[in-house]
Amino acid sequence: MSVSSLARQVLPLKNISDLNSIVNHIPDTVKVVLIGEASHGTQEFYSIRAELTKQLILQKGFNMVACESDWPDALEVNRYFKGQKRDADDSLTRYSRFPTWMWRNTVVKDFVEWMKQHNDTIENDCDTLGFYGLDVYSLQSSRDEVVNYLETVDKDLAQKAREHYGCFDKFGVSEQSYAYNMKLGLEKSCESSVLKVLHEMVKRHGEFVANSKMGEDEYFYALQNAKVIKGAEKYYRNMMRGGNVTWNIRDKHMMQTLLDLMEYKEKVQNRTPRVVVWAHNSHLGRANHTDMGWRRKQTNLGELVAQHFPRKEHYNVGFTTFTGTVTAASNWHDDPHFKKVNRAMEGSYERLFHDVIKTAGIDKLPHKRFAILMDKLDPDTYKFLSKTRLERYIGVIYRPQSERMSHLSDSCITRQFDCVMHIEHTSALVPLEIHPQWKVQRDKYHQHEDDVPETYPFGL
Repeated sequence: MSVSSLARQVLPLKNISDLNSIVNHIPDTVKVVLIGEASHGTQEFYSIRAELTKQLILQKGFNMVACESDWPDALEVNRYFKGQKRDADDSLTRYSRFPTWMWRNTVVKDFVEWMKQHNDTIENDCDTLGFYGLDVYSLQSSRDEVVNYLETVDKDLAQKAREHYGCFDKFGVSEQSYAYNMKLGLEKSCESSVLKVLHEMVKRHGEFVANSKMGEDEYFYALQNAKVIKGAEKYYRNMMRGGNVTWNIRDKHMMQTLLDLMEYKEKVQNRTPRVVVWAHNSHLGRANHTDMGWRRKQTNLGELVAQHFPRKEHYNVGFTTFTGTVTAASNWHDDPHFKKVNRAMEGSYERLFHDVIKTAGIDKLPHKRFAILMDKLDPDTYKFLSKTRLERYIGVIYRPQSERMSHLSDSCITRQFDCVMHIEHTSALVPLEIHPQWKVQRDKYHQHEDDVPETYPFGL
């Protein structure tokens, strides 16, 4: 009975225009829309997210996209918007660290090109779109960016920064080496050295902007790189204490970067900040309604946003799939594989949504895609859907042979997200660089797979 009730209340996704129903449902008071993904390698999650973001920009005036991406890498996209890069592909070349396909893929390239074309129609730079990274991993490249900026405003301070950041050099280029030394207490941490550079940059903000032709934007970019170094040092210093500690450090850093971006847009550019955040479901679904918060005592960006902003100012969208293919590695730093995604397990939300499609029938859901708007459900159906179930999480690693242990966790999806989009059969994200192994696996799959999903958008 409850599956039937849910099937009657889902929003079919038959074509792109159906996304307007979701956009129109998001209140005009919302400043932050979080759009997730159930894997880091699914074409439909990326494509639908990009289309939804375009509509938020065009219809609701959103002006920034902030990603689960390194800050200096994402800045190259902004430099493309300013004419400093050859094309969209060139602006993404800095994404050279594993997993490259996460941002160097066909969907992101096309979306960046769309943003550039949109910005070219706008006269005032303060009204143009921005593309930013929120993550904490870029210790080495952020060091270079800070020093390069300081060379343009104060060569003496640039040299001091080199010396302070040189604290890391004894550990080589491996952040893991720093982590091991901190765990064993073999060396003094670089925390104080990192903070000295950051504090000096903050103290001399007015001087740097006044005496530099580079202006507020480049100062802000450099300052954020200095903050990344601070966050990265803390992350790697605590790396050996366990995943819960570093997970929280990372997501709190992403939250602070998001707040810094919004403050900059409002106070320096004098515009109301409205941000679309792109990251994995595990970062954006509210942690307090998942096993992350219940058992592991982890927070995440979605939970921190919910705690910081009034309820009317944030909206949260997640994705699920029943089966299909995915671009993922088997181990960290491995080459990408084209992998088949297991059919969803019994007791999972993904299996429930599969049953919804079977119940609804082909007439209502011809493309086997739908959205659930949680506040549109009747009370009984909402209660039914709020029962704790398993939810699948595929990151850059996918190990289908140990799926239950590696990729499933308990959650309450009605409180985790405001909207969930289910795509029954998804396809692997297409990287810009096709690895020979990935191509062989894709070709072999399609030779033996009769049920090949339609390409997004909605079979067009």
